[in-house]
Amino acid sequence: MVFTLLQHKLSGSLYYYAGYLKSLSFNAVKNLIQYARWESQLYRLLHHLASSYCLLSGSQLLILIHSHTS
Repeated sequence: MVFTLLQHKLSGSLYYYAGYLKSLSFNAVKNLIQYARWESQLYRLLHHLASSYCLLSGSQLLILIHSHTS
């Protein structure tokens, strides 16, 4: 599931994927974050999720993003 999303390259439909990512498990989100440094659109999407869509709080997801991409 995660790799299918990455292979699709997030071409343009960020809001669609935001809805999709909202349903992923915590571990699946962590796996996506690990790839964020190589996929800039994914990185931006995860920031968007941090403030809008994810079941985690914004601050929790931002901490997760920065810990896996710094």
